[in-house]
Amino acid sequence: MTTGTVPAAGDITQAVHDAARPVFREDSCIACTRITIEVCAYFGVPARPQPVKVAAWTARAWELKDTALPPDQWPREAWSTGILTGEQPSRPGRWNGHLVAVTATDLIDPSLSQLSRPDRGLHLAAAAFTIPPGWQDGEQARITLGDGTVLVYIPVTNHGYRASPHWSRRSPTIRRVVGAAIRALTAELEPAS
Repeated sequence: MTTGTVPAAGDITQAVHDAARPVFREDSCIACTRITIEVCAYFGVPARPQPVKVAAWTARAWELKDTALPPDQWPREAWSTGILTGEQPSRPGRWNGHLVAVTATDLIDPSLSQLSRPDRGLHLAAAAFTIPPGWQDGEQARITLGDGTVLVYIPVTNHGYRASPHWSRRSPTIRRVVGAAIRALTAELEPAS
């Protein structure tokens, strides 16, 4: 939960996700990252954007990924998906990538749920993770969730997201969602009377 007057990274992640969902699509990582950075700044937590490649594997897919068995022959419970930032051209008006916020200690991904494939056993939600050593120097971060799902984040230098209107902190929509997330977190931080 929260500590003192600064919300925990997981609380910020959830508040941003909850405030953004009625306004933005599930795959709105640019807007969610901008909102996260603004919310963090409000609470005095320095945060910055980080474009990434991200992939998710069910536990069974992770077991099979380095075997000789081709993915089209994997069992149904073996599934993987991801966003390989910059490897494919962007569609007009879109950025082909994934964006997260990072603080000194955490990787914050309020739009991670876009990788969920419940019909394939891949259940993901907005999340914050402690940054592993070496990740910000270009190494991959491998995170294993409680159900065996494996996430891999790889930092990249594709900054095409900056052209998106969702990147503007002056956008009235972004400002409105930032305010909603801050109000939710502030209410959570207030002592019960």
